[in-house]
Amino acid sequence: MLHKIDRGILLCIFFLITFSLRVSSQNHIVIDTISKKPISFATVSSNRFSGTVCDEYGRFKFEGNPADSVEIRCLGYQTKRIRLSKFVDTVYLNPISTKLNEITISDAKPEIVEVGLKRKGMFWSLSAVYQIATLLKPSDEISDAKIKFIQIPIHLFPEKSVETTPPFLTVIKIHIFSNKNNLPDKPLIETPITLYIKKGDKKKILLDLSKEDIYFSKEGVFICIEKVGEVDRNGKVLVDSPSSMRIVCTDVNSKKFSSQTYIKTKFEDHWKKLNVKEFHLDRELYVAFRLTLEKYTR
Repeated sequence: MLHKIDRGILLCIFFLITFSLRVSSQNHIVIDTISKKPISFATVSSNRFSGTVCDEYGRFKFEGNPADSVEIRCLGYQTKRIRLSKFVDTVYLNPISTKLNEITISDAKPEIVEVGLKRKGMFWSLSAVYQIATLLKPSDEISDAKIKFIQIPIHLFPEKSVETTPPFLTVIKIHIFSNKNNLPDKPLIETPITLYIKKGDKKKILLDLSKEDIYFSKEGVFICIEKVGEVDRNGKVLVDSPSSMRIVCTDVNSKKFSSQTYIKTKFEDHWKKLNVKEFHLDRELYVAFRLTLEKYTR
């Protein structure tokens, strides 16, 4: 009888220890501290776990050890680090304060100018692991012009292996930042632009910034592109699925503005210049952006 009691006690102790070493998987949500709205497709990772992505409504599930340190990050927000033992259902992220442009313009009618990089049939296959950022610096001729539209040429190539009914949607997030010391600094738009791209869409992404006050300052602007992943019919983000979209690039810079490509993984905060050898490239690569500008008389 004593043996049975001891065995029962040992089983209780075992289950208590197991429970204390694991935090059960449960639903969490990431919220903007200012707007109180969910943050779509934020990245969640820990020192032992490669990471997961929130869904469109900011929801995610996470399981790990109480000693784990969890990081939640999203372009345009301050990264938050929490020990899993102190994890709560709702996680708030602080947006990085938006930079206000201080440009003096005249009352004259603006001149519409289009500038861009020439396409050369080169492509960048977007990965759900990396984020790319392009620093564009204007020539004196177009410095301080207002940015009305940004075109990003794309190439869609759904392979038979990833075709479904209905097809996956490729989710892309785009953000625009000011430049400080050749690194992305303050957001120039309040929240990232989220795009859902499917088979049959046009061969370019058109960003309408006409209602924003974004000026092509001499310091330049960063345009950041992130592939969140493919989304299936149930809204689940598939970060490891084959990419069905490529960004059209070139290796020739524009005479109207210079271009420099930076890269980082979505699980870190530090950008670095694109190392062409690291990605088995034999030349520099630039996204073939086209900009529509309003140029004012100074």
